[in-house]
Order: sequence, then structure tokens, then C-alpha cells
Amino acid sequence: KTIRSINQQNISTEKEQGKVYYKIILKSDTEASSQAIISSLQKLENDDVGVKIVSSDIGDINESDISYAKAAKCAIIGFNINFSNELKKLARRESIEIDIYSVIYELLESIEFILKSLMPVIKIEIEIAELKILAIFKDNKKNKVVGGMVRSGTLTKGSVKIMREAKLLGKGEIVALKRGKQDAKQVVSGSECGLEIHLTEFEETEQNTIEIKPDD
Repeated sequence: KTIRSINQQNISTEKEQGKVYYKIILKSDTEASSQAIISSLQKLENDDVGVKIVSSDIGDINESDISYAKAAKCAIIGFNINFSNELKKLARRESIEIDIYSVIYELLESIEFILKSLMPVIKIEIEIAELKILAIFKDNKKNKVVGGMVRSGTLTKGSVKIMREAKLLGKGEIVALKRGKQDAKQVVSGSECGLEIHLTEFEETEQNTIEIKPDD
């Protein structure tokens, strides 16, 4: 039985040498249960995330456990143990995450879910089009209106990188795209178009913006 569902917004973690650890105090009914859980938790670890057991003990949760969890900034995980109503109130007042289980695989599933949520996000960028800038029509601090020719792929609205040769000048969003005077959803390779770019990131300069030039 789970006393309180795990709050993904308030997970107690610690980072060491690039690896994120979910920090817990483990309370179990027997030594055999404790060893079985610890062994299984170790198998959930990988190069990016793992479980750090701050303390492991046999018996019901007590006030000292809650005080220790507060000081160590960690959660309390219990297996086949009791947890009084008074201590539940104290845990809520102290914002201590406490979860009690009676089935080991449910305990492991919950912690595995947390570890997956702590995994680093991997972003993959795929180039779908390349545009050569031919003319500058508007050059404000954050908004650039330019004309250009699509050199490869199919250009659409969305994220864009602004390059000069191999150097990244900045990043932004194509917020408007036109063929002649008509709005366009996409522009294919070999076609000229006009577009408005809203800058979101750029290299620091004295003007705190970037200068876009023809041929970029």
C-alpha cells in the first residue's frame, strides 16, 4: 500500500560527478527484505542515475527518521512497516516524502519510474533546409526580415540557426514565411522567399544583437 503517491516535482536528489542520485532512507520489516530491496535497487542504476541509500534500518518509521530525512534532504521508503497518523501529520508539516509498500515489485516500479524521470534529455537536431540570405529588409534588435534562396531541403516555420561560414551567430524562430506577397507554409530548394526571424539566442556583442549579412 502506498501512503502517498510520489511527487515528481519534489524529488530529493543529489548530483555527484555528473550522475544524479535519488536519495532515500530505507525502512524494512526484516533484514532479508532490506537486502533484497537494496540488491534490486542497485540493478536499476546506470551511468546517469542511481539510488543513494542514506540510511537503512529495520522497524517502523519513527520521529527520528523524519528528522534525519529533513536534515539529509531525502525521502523515506518503507516496506511492510507501520506509520502512525501522528507521524503522517509531522511528515506533511515537514514536507517529507514518505511512501510505504507491501509488495517489492511495486516499490521497485515506483523508484524505476523516478529514475527514468531524472534521466538527461537528449536533443537531436535534424537539418531540414539551408537558406542563403540575399537581402536584408528589416534589422531590429530581436526581429530580422530577410530575403533568400533555399539552397537545399524544404524551408518551413520553426527553429533556425544563423551561421556565417562555420560560426554560429545565433538561434531563433522563423515566424513568417512568404513567396512573393503570399504567405507560404513551405519553400522548396531552388526557390526564393522572404522570412521574418525572431531571435531567441545570440552571441554576446556590444549591441546585444547580431548583424545578419547577405550570404549568411
